[in-house]
Amino acid sequence: MESEEGKHIFRTVKMGERGQIVIPKDIRDLFDIQSGDTLILHAHGNRWIGIIKESANERFVSPTNGKY
Repeated sequence: MESEEGKHIFRTVKMGERGQIVIPKDIRDLFDIQSGDTLILHAHGNRWIGIIKESANERFVSPTNGKY
């Protein structure tokens, strides 16, 4: 679902017993996430977790200090 300013809102997912989550197909398609892609988890304290493809990470993290 797309909201204002191109932001997307998605449904919830549940974590399995082994700590795994499934990224729904429509979200994988939207972000072109393929089997075998490396994903990076970004966190802000204990408030949120973001998932980004490794190939897109350099757009979000400064190469000089590794911070946002």
